[in-house]
Amino acid sequence: MSGILIEQLGTVMILKVSGELTFDKAVEALKGFYPHTICHVLWDLRGCSKIEISINQYKELLANASDLMKDRTSGKTAYVSPEDSIYETVMQIKALKESSEMPYEYNIFKEYEDALNWLSE
Repeated sequence: MSGILIEQLGTVMILKVSGELTFDKAVEALKGFYPHTICHVLWDLRGCSKIEISINQYKELLANASDLMKDRTSGKTAYVSPEDSIYETVMQIKALKESSEMPYEYNIFKEYEDALNWLSE
């Protein structure tokens, strides 16, 4: 079964993705947890089989995230995926985010522990 499980670990909000990540699932997750995010976000894509989101949809997701997190003025967002195809897709997302005006740091990791360590720095 595919979906997104949301957990909190201290100041880190963790989104564990299983199966295919679609635009609709990502929007639902954003609306469900982004208004409650106070510091860091970790997208755990280790269980993700495929990302089905177009470039235009990524841009829309960025706009939604920016609107939903108006009160978040700092923090980091990390993505984890050991799978090369998912990792490369997330690199494209990171490039889009870097061209946006969102005031957060972004990074991509292949190892979960490396992402948690970076978020705690």
